[in-house]
Amino acid sequence: MSYRKEYRMLTDDERNRWHYALAELKRSGEYDQLSMQHQVVNFTHTLIT
Repeated sequence: MSYRKEYRMLTDDERNRWHYALAELKRSGEYDQLSMQHQVVNFTHTLIT
């Protein structure tokens, strides 16, 4: 079972793995795609209210 862990409580190895994973998402373009999807959804919500 997984759980969320406070960033400040990560070990050096866990923190390095986290940064590497984010860099890989950014390098592959997946991070930007997810970011764009969130922008579109948030913009749509502002039109509805």
